[in-house]
Amino acid sequence: MYNLFIVVKIIGIIFAILWFAIFGTINAKIIDYLFLQNIDDEKPVTNLQTFSWVVILTICVSILCFFGRNIIERIPFVLENVQAFEFKRLKEIKSGSILLFFSILFSSAYHKIIKRIKELKL
Repeated sequence: MYNLFIVVKIIGIIFAILWFAIFGTINAKIIDYLFLQNIDDEKPVTNLQTFSWVVILTICVSILCFFGRNIIERIPFVLENVQAFEFKRLKEIKSGSILLFFSILFSSAYHKIIKRIKELKL
């Protein structure tokens, strides 16, 4: 009986991670669509501009992740209520950090800003 709950929980985590990867890709495409053409590698930029881009991207990604996490939380799970399992009570769903990870991982705009930060001369 206890083993069935663990199996259902593992399947729930896998289900959540797959949705997080899908929504992370969507978030990354939205961020790239909005900001990629504005972040140009050819123009010289100041440190203040670089840090302002980081703040703007972080705010936008956070807002998108908030909406994505709320949508994923409401997606019906096939094994809901098996052994009293509730999908929306998973820690992975409540935090949404995996969605943030995938959103940043798949975003080209974020990678360009990170590259600029690495090249900063302070």
